[in-house]
Amino acid sequence: LHRVDRRQRQMCIRDRGFSLIELLITLTVSAIILSVGVPSLIKIIERSEFRSELSLLHRTISMGHAKAAMNGWTVALCPLDAANECTNDWEQTLTLFEDRNRNQKKETNEPILYLLEANDDDRVMRRFSRNAPITFNPQGNAFGFNGTLTYCQNGSSTLGGTIIIANTGRVRLGEDKNHDGIAENSQGQNIDCSG
Repeated sequence: LHRVDRRQRQMCIRDRGFSLIELLITLTVSAIILSVGVPSLIKIIERSEFRSELSLLHRTISMGHAKAAMNGWTVALCPLDAANECTNDWEQTLTLFEDRNRNQKKETNEPILYLLEANDDDRVMRRFSRNAPITFNPQGNAFGFNGTLTYCQNGSSTLGGTIIIANTGRVRLGEDKNHDGIAENSQGQNIDCSG
């Protein structure tokens, strides 16, 4: 009889669930973990998106260099307006095409090699340092069309990168020597991501 009472009491205690104090402590601990973890997770996601987009831009420009040298045609990368002429609005869709007559306009007989969609994110900025397309001649050189493409993302923190196109046609990412998420210019100062 004594054993049955004890067993019944233990079963009743197990079926009770959480007390109000236990529930409040659990919620408080969960809130603290979320308040620390969510901002860190957001930063990780933003950094991943930034690196992915910068890498895609880098690969697109490098593809232009390779296609020009391989196919023996001048290749241009730029945003096109309604008349298919190159503009300097780098937020728009970027078109990589064979510019066979070198007029910075996509003609009907000039094939499109790649399209990079328009940037519709207000936090992101793309700009090229020159008022010209990125162009590679049939030897793969960018002579006269060299410059720096800047890509910035202003989210929970500012991230900025550069893609540098040399006269020789070499395409490389700019450096972030101080590892603050923003590439430096040739004078060692952070690039301007203010827009």
